[in-house]
Amino acid sequence: MCTAISLRAEDFYFGRTLDYDCMFQSEVVVMPRNYPLRFRFLGEMSHHYALCGMAYIRDGFPLFYDGMNEKGLAVAALSFGEDIVYSEEGSGSANMASFEVIPYILAACKSAREAKEWLKSAVITDTPFDSELPPSPLHWIFADGRECFVAEYSKEGMNIYDNCFGILTNAPAFPFQKENLNDYIGVTAEVAENRFCTDLPLQRYSRGMGGIGLPGDFSSRSRFVRGAFLKFNSCPEGDDRVGEVFSLLSGVSIPKGAVVLEEKRYHRTLYTSCMNVSRGEYFYTTCTNRRINCVRMMEEDLPAEKLSLFPLELTQSINYQN
Repeated sequence: MCTAISLRAEDFYFGRTLDYDCMFQSEVVVMPRNYPLRFRFLGEMSHHYALCGMAYIRDGFPLFYDGMNEKGLAVAALSFGEDIVYSEEGSGSANMASFEVIPYILAACKSAREAKEWLKSAVITDTPFDSELPPSPLHWIFADGRECFVAEYSKEGMNIYDNCFGILTNAPAFPFQKENLNDYIGVTAEVAENRFCTDLPLQRYSRGMGGIGLPGDFSSRSRFVRGAFLKFNSCPEGDDRVGEVFSLLSGVSIPKGAVVLEEKRYHRTLYTSCMNVSRGEYFYTTCTNRRINCVRMMEEDLPAEKLSLFPLELTQSINYQN
């Protein structure tokens, strides 16, 4: 359960929540242009675009949850549940394991259009990373400030959907989420008006009544609707675009205790990220530290050969003013 959003202002912003009941020891990773990437089917890439994102490092390979590259392309992987059907390795095809999608596309493609063309012929295989890490059921949202699309894999192969909403959550598949928005066509951020019947003395008793009917639960379909509503009615003031993205994503975040799984495991928002993709800045908060932290990709040695790793700041930081 996760939510991703893209937002174009003066700069291009891309953010997401990662919702789960546990997370591997992850960190913000800056991958320079000469860090060798070894893929299962596509050989080695020794020189590529620099990229930055949240990842779990396993045997020297960054398993990215999301990220951006120096050319302005951003991507996030979100859980897709049982809707995903990966393929076996196919001959004569561009085979790619699911965990390789983010690093390969960000390393090789400078735009959403390039990524879309490459993925159209890709075969996403059911290859595990190792015996302890089976393939995760994923779908992906790609954006570069000019266009946005969703990539979902099924038994028919790769499905590419243009995404004018700039929003993605989890299953059901994107066509359902898109169609489902029609049920909320009457929801508004404006002052509620009496359209029920002019003969009835109906009164507004609160601000925000135009949004009655907006779903408030934490299911993927409801978060999609709520995220789209918040995004298209957002009106950021001043220059605090980063704060605006975090504010939008707070509307779809899951607090601890709101979603309880088996054996009293709590499904909640573990981290929230916001990328100023135009400037290569990666901002994040965690469920245990609400202070916004930032890693600046462009401040690193991008022609280098070694990863730059930034452990997450997990301890709550509070500014005491007296």
